[in-house]
Amino acid sequence: MIAAIGTVASVPAAHAHEDAPPPAEVADDVFDKVPLVTEGLADPFELDVAEDGRVVYIQRTGQVKVLEQDTLRQFTALDLDYGLDLLTQSDGLLGLTLDNDFVENGWVYLLWSDPDVATMNLSRFTMGPDNVIDRGSEKRLLDFTIWRGEGRANSHMAGSLAMGPDGNLYVATGDNTDPFNQQGYTPIDERPGRRAYDAQATSANTDDLRGKILRITPQDDGTYTVPEGNLFPPGRRTRGPRSTAWASATRSASPSILRPVPSWSVTTGPTPGWRTRCGVRKGWSSSSG
Repeated sequence: MIAAIGTVASVPAAHAHEDAPPPAEVADDVFDKVPLVTEGLADPFELDVAEDGRVVYIQRTGQVKVLEQDTLRQFTALDLDYGLDLLTQSDGLLGLTLDNDFVENGWVYLLWSDPDVATMNLSRFTMGPDNVIDRGSEKRLLDFTIWRGEGRANSHMAGSLAMGPDGNLYVATGDNTDPFNQQGYTPIDERPGRRAYDAQATSANTDDLRGKILRITPQDDGTYTVPEGNLFPPGRRTRGPRSTAWASATRSASPSILRPVPSWSVTTGPTPGWRTRCGVRKGWSSSSG
């Protein structure tokens, strides 16, 4: 069920600072819960609400949905038409956020698995006034290679997008590493043929976009620039993808980790709901057990 909750807003625990006071108790009858979608959902993954009230959400199975809150009418804006072979683990349509000027320009940012080649794509699409996305409007901001069909590496795809008030786009990616075949030890398997079991190749690799939170500034022409303050200072050795990293060595960052403000992220692991302050390394330890 997707529901709109109004009247009182509170900051989720995942975004609260460790030294923040505990939230005040709120009576059960303060919130007004209005069911918006009660059936037909297929692995809903992330949503955003436009200034005009439209709820735009994605399903990992490849659909971008639009809901008009006043009429409860639903539209399928885009269907990536994924096959079942792609969806067996955590690949799919994983991230969504609306441009800050979405009502005027219709720009929607998506993080999605390419069904034809083993890559993850970050793209901007344009939604028309009829709530339909023109597939030909895609502007590819970046893409990166992933492991696919190797162990259970695709179970750690993660994915989340958020647009900051300053126009910077935040992109959370999973480490694309299989941690389930290590008998409880760290997945840093350096044996030949075991690349999908070695997080050193992805989240710990500063030249790889997996297992990171990226921060870029999209441009109107579909390109991007790199804002100041990312993890690696600008320089000869930090050109290209490495310069986009804002936080490094995440494992499997949860959807909607970056809302309402990009200051905390949540990653899944042996202890559910681990909190990670952005701008630091929070990946697998060199040893565990």
